[in-house]
Amino acid sequence: SGTGGSGVALIAHETRPSGTNGGVAVAGANARDLNTIEHNAISATPLPNGNIEVPAGEYFAHFRTAAGWGGNSSRLIDVTNGGAVLCSGDTGAFAYGGYIQVSQGSCLLSLSSNTEIELQTYAAAGSYGSAWGLGYANGTPGQPEKYATLVLTQGGSGGGSSLTTPPTC
Repeated sequence: SGTGGSGVALIAHETRPSGTNGGVAVAGANARDLNTIEHNAISATPLPNGNIEVPAGEYFAHFRTAAGWGGNSSRLIDVTNGGAVLCSGDTGAFAYGGYIQVSQGSCLLSLSSNTEIELQTYAAAGSYGSAWGLGYANGTPGQPEKYATLVLTQGGSGGGSSLTTPPTC
């Protein structure tokens, strides 16, 4: 169950082999492939489509996505319940020499049942066919590229929310 306990509940990333760009962005929603689970204390289920099914419970979510073009933001989507936006991140700021735009956000999630969550980069414009529209590879030998991260934490098991400190990506 997702209730009770405290601390880091889940850390998931979209990773690609070293030197591999993040992929072509389309205008609008770009689902991120959370293909690497670093920590899973809640028995969340990675799905073949790159989404994650999260058990019912209360979580503090922090998420970050990279993109190679301006005007992008990150957001968490509730796929189980019709694709509603659970929370949105900021419009990204450029980093890493102006090549990568990073958008991040955080919010409290109260899930009444197991919920399929999708992490997205929402692009204001497409990347015009560029293979780095969803992130520019840094190419460090032997180091996988990370283009998206989702961290869920839990508070204590008392009544009400005890989640006060956001996790970091």
